[in-house]
Amino acid sequence: MTLEIDVKDGEITHYVNGEEILSYSNPTYNNEHEIAKTLIVNGDVSVKDGYISLQSNSHPIDFRKIELLKY
Repeated sequence: MTLEIDVKDGEITHYVNGEEILSYSNPTYNNEHEIAKTLIVNGDVSVKDGYISLQSNSHPIDFRKIELLKY
């Protein structure tokens, strides 16, 4: 299985084996959530950075050949 996440100009698209499975744009923090409040600077709720997490919800999994490419 191949997973690709494309992040470009506020657009985030997830692909599995070349097929688009999820797309969204300009994510924001929920200003009513306690933890999110700690990440909001000067009232700007835009998500500007963060982490990439890979997980398996039901079975053990190994990841190989993980690449981060900057264009």
